[in-house]
Amino acid sequence: MFAKRAVFEIKQNPVGNYYFTFHNSECKTTVISHSFSNRSELESCLSNIREAAMIADIYNCYMQRGSPPYFIMESDKEGITFSLIGFRGEIIFSSVPYLKEVQCKEAIIVLKTSVQRAGIVDLTID
Repeated sequence: MFAKRAVFEIKQNPVGNYYFTFHNSECKTTVISHSFSNRSELESCLSNIREAAMIADIYNCYMQRGSPPYFIMESDKEGITFSLIGFRGEIIFSSVPYLKEVQCKEAIIVLKTSVQRAGIVDLTID
C-alpha cells in the first residue's frame, strides 16, 4: 500500500482565474491561495512557496515580525487562520480556520515539512 502524498490542486474559479489549494497526506492542512489572472503567475507562486515555506518563521499577530517570508497566525470570529507572507510582503495564501492556536501552529509545521515534496494535481484539464 502506498502512502498518500501532499498535493497542490490547481483550480479555476468561474471567471477563469487560477488558484490552488494545498492538502497534506492526512488532509489536516488546507490552504487556499488568492486568484491569479494567468497560469504562469500561479506556477511561479508554487515554486516560491516551496522555497519560502521551509525558511519562514512563525508569528502570531501580537509578536514583532522579522523579515519576510513568514507565517502569520490571526484570530477572527471563525477561528485562527494562518497566511504565508512572501518575500515582497504579499499574502501568498491563507488557511482554513482552526479552533485553537496550537492546532493552527501544528498545521503550519506539517505544511513546512511536506510542501517540498508535494505533488501537483491539475483540476483545470477537462
